[in-house]
Amino acid sequence: MKPKIYLTSIFTAFVLVALWSAVQFLPTRVVVAASPAQELAATATATHTATPTPARTKVTDDALTEAFADFLIIRYDPARNIIYIEPIDPNAKIVIRNAANVSTSAAAPAATGLPKATPMPLDAAALRGKILFKSTREHGSYPEEYLYYVMNPDGTGVTRVDTDSAKALLNVIEGKEGFSPDGQSVVMGDRACGTYEDDECSLYILNTALHSGMIFSDDEPSQGVWFSQKDVKAKEPAWSPRGDYIIFVSNHESPPGCRKTSNIFKGTVGQKPVIRRLTEYCAGADSGRPSFNPEGTQVVYWTQFPGPHRDLYIVDVGADDSFDYRSTKPKRITFEGDNWDAIWIK
Repeated sequence: MKPKIYLTSIFTAFVLVALWSAVQFLPTRVVVAASPAQELAATATATHTATPTPARTKVTDDALTEAFADFLIIRYDPARNIIYIEPIDPNAKIVIRNAANVSTSAAAPAATGLPKATPMPLDAAALRGKILFKSTREHGSYPEEYLYYVMNPDGTGVTRVDTDSAKALLNVIEGKEGFSPDGQSVVMGDRACGTYEDDECSLYILNTALHSGMIFSDDEPSQGVWFSQKDVKAKEPAWSPRGDYIIFVSNHESPPGCRKTSNIFKGTVGQKPVIRRLTEYCAGADSGRPSFNPEGTQVVYWTQFPGPHRDLYIVDVGADDSFDYRSTKPKRITFEGDNWDAIWIK
């Protein structure tokens, strides 16, 4: 199977002429496609008089990369057998010339299996009940190259959304995740948690009126300890919209025979919380970012178990304190690329 070349934006005409000449000798076929953040588009220019094609020599990948280093970013994905060519300059018109130096209009093929970006405003009320998350599914790579998507809780209806709009909505929702429904209390973790592998990290419940200075300080909390155990890391807490449970990530209570592994836990809100583990991951698997649904009955989170990719799962929380991993089974809802940092819109 021959690799495809994706031209993911627009450059100046003379760069495209040179690139077109170079790739004539590569075992590829050319497809004009959009960058992950843009819709597919291509434009035509006026026809020019044909001129003889000059003699050319085969151009290697290294030579091609070096020749266009000032204009292009060239990557090869061996898993998909695709060469990605992206412009450094994101602004311009697209002009493609064929071997006879005739400007042509390149019709962009419809992408298959890839959700398209949408300019829809990310309004929390309109999207309530959907899940917003990061993913590498459109030729990205964890953890730096990703896009934002929303989907239904069963994994259907995946739709790519504008990055800036997604970040703005995340800032609003994330700022509320740790607060109790009445707004009088907030659960939070140690700010420096995760700096070292053997960290001991605690969780705290603070009164928003009495401890506002501590809540918005850069210093670590000095009172209000809710959960703390020696050599145990607890982090990323979120308060249920029902007000009954706090969800968090911890390496507390690893399954028998496993080395310490991150799992998802729930705990009652009192000063002597009843803690129950909701997942049973082993072998050093990492998990994170639990987020309640609007009803407070389920949690979405990511885990790298069984690997190698990070995927999103949903697990029931249960309505009583005896409900734990033996009472429920997490449901996987993503199957393409790495998917993480999900938040349930509410």
